[in-house]
Amino acid sequence: VAHARKNGYDALSFVPRVDCLSFWERLFMPVFGWAVMMRLPLDRVNDPRRKEAIAAGGFFLIRREVLERVGGYNAVRAEVAEDLRMAELLKRTGARFRLEYAPHLVRTRMQTDLRGIWEGFSKNLFAGVGFRPLWGAFNVLLVYLLAVMPALLAGVVPTLIGVSGPWRAVWVASLGAWAVQTAIFVLVNRRSGVPAIYALAAPLGFALFGAILLNSTLRIASGRGVTWKGRKLYADIAPPRAD
Repeated sequence: VAHARKNGYDALSFVPRVDCLSFWERLFMPVFGWAVMMRLPLDRVNDPRRKEAIAAGGFFLIRREVLERVGGYNAVRAEVAEDLRMAELLKRTGARFRLEYAPHLVRTRMQTDLRGIWEGFSKNLFAGVGFRPLWGAFNVLLVYLLAVMPALLAGVVPTLIGVSGPWRAVWVASLGAWAVQTAIFVLVNRRSGVPAIYALAAPLGFALFGAILLNSTLRIASGRGVTWKGRKLYADIAPPRAD
């Protein structure tokens, strides 16, 4: 509160440390966190001239008068990713919004097993691409081409095709891309307290991310909806579209 008052923020959200204890958390959460921060880096989220916005719903401090000015929580009551939409609404209406890393102050554990990860992120990832089916499909394609295919080719080319002739250049490029990806996730995992060995499995984490995004896009866009904690969401309704 003192930090928000001192700097004149209308709203303040903290990015927590996400504890990853199970195999599936260690496989998926670093990939998810990295993807979000690449798409929505802090300097853009905190720039009032840009529309990018995101918040962590587990810690979201808002001045009462600013919240009332945007319509209170009624303004996002129909949203599943209400923290994301509230952040967008605050920035759009001129509120001074701030997002900061605070792993030393706030920590949480999101989903603990594969089913929880699948269901929990199926309800959110399509919202993250603005409920745009083509944009969702394009991002799925990018994930598999740029984050999964290099590791796949690095293993398949020498095993099935060999590394002679033109395939040698393909293998070297794929191996180099996978090595860079692994080095990045050694650092990412260290910040999350995840063993460095999981960096080698980052392509599997991205494959799971792409599959969840595809599931989220297809089920919500088609009106079949998704399931979360025994409830059906987005079924037989047109999902809201981000501005």
